[in-house]
Amino acid sequence: MNNKDMIKLERPYNAMDVANHVVQYFIDTNHKIPNLLLLKILYYLQADSLRHLGTPLFNGKIEKWGYGPVEPEVYSYFKSYGAAPIDSTAQYVEIGNDGSWHLINPINRQLQSQDVSAINKLANEIYNKYGDKPFQLVSKTHKEPMWSKDESKIRSGAMHIPYDNEEIREYFSNQGNWPWEN
Repeated sequence: MNNKDMIKLERPYNAMDVANHVVQYFIDTNHKIPNLLLLKILYYLQADSLRHLGTPLFNGKIEKWGYGPVEPEVYSYFKSYGAAPIDSTAQYVEIGNDGSWHLINPINRQLQSQDVSAINKLANEIYNKYGDKPFQLVSKTHKEPMWSKDESKIRSGAMHIPYDNEEIREYFSNQGNWPWEN
């Protein structure tokens, strides 16, 4: 594809654009990433942006599910893989301000270069530690107060309990709570 055809995206991104970038990064580096791990990486990418910049990396709400943080739209586009590695990016539907639907092809969408570097670095750190043991990462997210305070509701079947961006920012701004190297 010609570089002039690239669409340079601005923050906050659509969650699917960040997810597709992460998926493509792992495909390009010959690493296998299942949906479960992708969703946790997105959560920590969002937390990193909130703690460093005070603003979200992407739009959308991360919800508290039985296996920890989940961005529901991303989950729905990649759920067909089950526990298998995701082997391609996903086209997605975006609804315009006028209510019209647009099929978005990720092939010509580009995140800002400074975000690409930060995303790749953190995604790689998380993958190196948990790529072959994603349920340990699930356990880690369950110990964080944002999830654990709602555990009984989650275990009782409550749905659509959102994470609060300010709560995430405050918790991870305490350097002792940030589990990844800078």
